[in-house]
Amino acid sequence: MLDFNMEVKMSDNQVQTDPFEGTAQYYSSFRPRIPHQVVDYIASRFNLDGKGTLLDIGCGTGLSTFALAPLFDKTVAFDADLAMLKEAKRREPSGFNIEWQHRSDKDITDTEGPYRLAIACRAFHWMDQYSLLKKLHDILEIGGGIALIGDGSFWTGD
Repeated sequence: MLDFNMEVKMSDNQVQTDPFEGTAQYYSSFRPRIPHQVVDYIASRFNLDGKGTLLDIGCGTGLSTFALAPLFDKTVAFDADLAMLKEAKRREPSGFNIEWQHRSDKDITDTEGPYRLAIACRAFHWMDQYSLLKKLHDILEIGGGIALIGDGSFWTGD
């Protein structure tokens, strides 16, 4: 049983700088999965056929990665939080071609790719949005796209 009333004891000079510290296992266990209707919509909208490379930006524990990776030859998934990546790798289903990377959106270069689809699921609000979109424009394949999904998206609304 989880104790949600537990206190975090810190000395007077300590400041918690990572709001996600210690949360990776909870994210992977309790965060809502991406419904198949969302995956179907993205597959249809971008004509996904099992080819190309997916870029999952801010992949966290891999929930969006695992939902969309079967629609691609390869997936590159990255997150700035090493614990989230370790949890994703631990839960990775067999048979997927996923390259896990410890980096942030600021580390995207114009020499990588091309990607058929870039996705940021529940993470775009943490990023330098204008700079990221500009970079993605240059590294997506012709006809490629970007899917930005947040908790206020169509699968969580009424």
